[in-house]
This record gives sequence, C-alpha cells and structure tokens, in this order.
Amino acid sequence: MRKRGWIAFTVCAGLLIIPAHRANAHLFGIGNATEWTQLLNYAQLCQSYLKQAQTALQSVQMAQMMVREGQQLVTHPTTSIASDLATLANVLQQSQGLAGGMAQMDSQFQRMYPSFDPRLTSYAAAYGNWSTSTLNTIHGSLNTAGMQANLLNNERNFMAKIQAMLQTPAGQDQALQLGNVIGTEEVAQLQKLRQLMIADMTAKGAVAAQQANAQAADQAGQSSFTMPKLTYDARSW
Repeated sequence: MRKRGWIAFTVCAGLLIIPAHRANAHLFGIGNATEWTQLLNYAQLCQSYLKQAQTALQSVQMAQMMVREGQQLVTHPTTSIASDLATLANVLQQSQGLAGGMAQMDSQFQRMYPSFDPRLTSYAAAYGNWSTSTLNTIHGSLNTAGMQANLLNNERNFMAKIQAMLQTPAGQDQALQLGNVIGTEEVAQLQKLRQLMIADMTAKGAVAAQQANAQAADQAGQSSFTMPKLTYDARSW
C-alpha cells in the first residue's frame, strides 16, 4: 500500500500546475497512502507560497507606482508596505521548511526503493542547494539595503526595523525598494522550487511505476504456470 502511494508522484506533479485544492487521500483511487496525502499538501503549499509572494510583490510595485505619480499612500488604506514585507518574510521561512520536507521524503524514497540511484540526481542535495541559494540572495539584498541579514530570523525585530523606516519619506522609498527586490527574488525562487518538485516527483513516479509493473509481470508469470493434474489408474493387473 505504501508503494502505491509513491506511484502517485506523477499525479502530484500535475497538481503543481493547477490551482491548489483540499487534499484527499482517496483521490484518483490511489488509496489511503500517507505519502500521497503529504505530497498533495506539499504541492498545495508550494502553490500557496508562490501566490502569496506574487500578491505581495504586486502590492509593493503598485505602491511604488503611486509614489512615482505623487500620490499619498496614507490616502489608500489598502496599501500596507509593512504587511507586504511581513508576508514576504513569512513565505521565505515557510518555503525553507517545505524544501527541507521534500529532502526528507527523498531519503525515505531511497530506503523504500533501493533501485533508485541517487547519484543520477540527488534531489535531497538539490533542495538543500535551493534553500542555500535563496537565503544567500535574500540576505544579500538586505545587506545592500543596510539591514542585517539575520533580521529575517526574528519577525519582531524585522518589523520594528520596517516600521522605523516608514516614518520618513526616504525610509518609505527604501522599504518599497527592499520589498520589490525581495519579492521579485522570492517569486523567481519559488518558481524554481516548483519546477524542482515536478522533476523530483516525476522521476520517482517513474521508478515506482516501473517496479510495480515488474512485480505485476512476475505475479502474472507465476499464475500462468500451473502443475498438470495427475491421475492414476485404479485398476489392478
């Protein structure tokens, strides 16, 4: 039953390119598989994080346009620079956890399917590289803006710094530029994570399906071989 859940990798890959909906362990008749449910949740999370980052980025860019046109942001209550930056900071942290979860599932898959050769593509390492690259890029953006990279590790300190920046026009502009840089990078990185997940799930789905087909063929071969029915002659000579 657990291996049937891993076959659902290929179906999960397709779910990553459509709007997310509530996971159902019995979807497509896969069965009550823990891996299937977890992968559906991961697929939805990736899609949700990407949507959140895109929405926050669009809001920041709209605020920048309003400032360029001389409009006062205080007259537009729907514009919240602090809220958008808080969203981007939260998405960054959550996406790091998602990548870590996918790396753990890669190790679990290798234990369940010894024939899967991680030397061809180590997805656990790929998720680790994605996480490191994303953090380095975002931290570099913070350093360029004159902020400490570790501020993102403490939401309270990060938001206190942002609120202080928003008290002056120059600081407001700096906060908007920071949001634009972080948001643009996050959207790009989440798209890369999404593609990495699709490649990972597709590869594992192929391995799981191949092994399932091989097992089915073995079972079919065994059932086709039957011992002939032996009879004996009860007559005595």
